[in-house]
Amino acid sequence: MKKRFLTLLTVILILLPSQSLAAAFFDHLPEDQRQVLNEKKSTQEQQFEQFKTAKLNWRETREQHQGKDTPISQTLLQSQAQTLNLKAIQAMIANLELNKAQFEYSQTISQEVKETIINQIDTYLVYLQDQIELIDQESIKLADLIGLAPQINAFWQEAVNYLRLITNQAQLEKLSETIDTLDTILAAIRQNFEEQSQNLSSAQKDELAKKIDQIQSNLSDLKIGLEVIDSTLAIVGQDEDQDFFVAEDKADLRIVKAEIMKIKQAILDLTQLPEQPES
Repeated sequence: MKKRFLTLLTVILILLPSQSLAAAFFDHLPEDQRQVLNEKKSTQEQQFEQFKTAKLNWRETREQHQGKDTPISQTLLQSQAQTLNLKAIQAMIANLELNKAQFEYSQTISQEVKETIINQIDTYLVYLQDQIELIDQESIKLADLIGLAPQINAFWQEAVNYLRLITNQAQLEKLSETIDTLDTILAAIRQNFEEQSQNLSSAQKDELAKKIDQIQSNLSDLKIGLEVIDSTLAIVGQDEDQDFFVAEDKADLRIVKAEIMKIKQAILDLTQLPEQPES
């Protein structure tokens, strides 16, 4: 049972993100907001280190006193288990507080989505504060502390998956809007090309038509790709391989971003129409 307790809290250690989940949104923040985020990031790192120390202390205490039924051994085990639970929860709180601030400062997601995310994070924070009050009770027993580990683990898995999912969804929405904008711009370029075609040579017409068609094809492929990613995000939380899916979606979104940059440049090149040679 005690070994299982440490194993579960080790899983929590692995699940604690080493970097913020929403960092992609915050390239151009005001200095005061950056300072707040840096302070919260520092707090997160400190709490994380304290958690790792508590985990190590619990392991050493367990190895020294496991199987001993003396009052001293039981007191030491309970004290270290209590500290480990508290430090794990405090690390989670610091992580959630950082993510909450990042989403509050986001300039790319809608206010409605932002409020939904922040409200959910607040719900998680209330739950964790309740757990701290429970663990801090003098009457709590070692068996109770060990029994809390799987509950805390399940909670944190849910919280991390939610934050990863909502971050990917926000990026997906932004990329979809960008593709729609590029589609509109390309349609305007195509119309302008058709209106000005009489001023172009046959070779220029063919070249520009091929370029426009190729960009349109690339945009269509990206739309299909985003639909596939969206369908994958929809099943996250319903599959045992959900962490794999989330990681794959993140990688795919990164690829989509790179392709969008290429398309932007291709569209920009289209606006530089070649001059027709003098006859």
